[in-house]
Amino acid sequence: MFLFLDVASPIPEFHLINDKKIINSFKIIYKTNQKLSDLIVPTYLDINNTYNLSKNIKKLIITIGPGSYTALRVGASFIAGLSHSMRLPISVISISNIYQHLVVSKENIGIYFESSNDQKYFSYKKNSKIVYEKVEN
Repeated sequence: MFLFLDVASPIPEFHLINDKKIINSFKIIYKTNQKLSDLIVPTYLDINNTYNLSKNIKKLIITIGPGSYTALRVGASFIAGLSHSMRLPISVISISNIYQHLVVSKENIGIYFESSNDQKYFSYKKNSKIVYEKVEN
């Protein structure tokens, strides 16, 4: 089983993945006034109690942005602590990874996404490089 932490999306979530399928997802925050740093550990402990993660988890996965610097930092610190204490490998997923996965032909494609602190971006390929532009309005 893999534990995937998405902190780049508008609503940070844990996802449990088994046999290449998401078996369950858990929102970490529900309201805009809640803080990821206050709720990430209690949410993880609830999931651990239900799914016995300390015995069943084999790998950790985290999004690395772009996104809210604070959310990315809190998430990365949390995952690094789990990795170190449980001796588990970590994989990272960025918007670049998602872009490369979606682009299966040479057609032009753009991706719109929002970060956990309501930042909006548009990503596209220009001169063989992936470009991120912040969307203001």
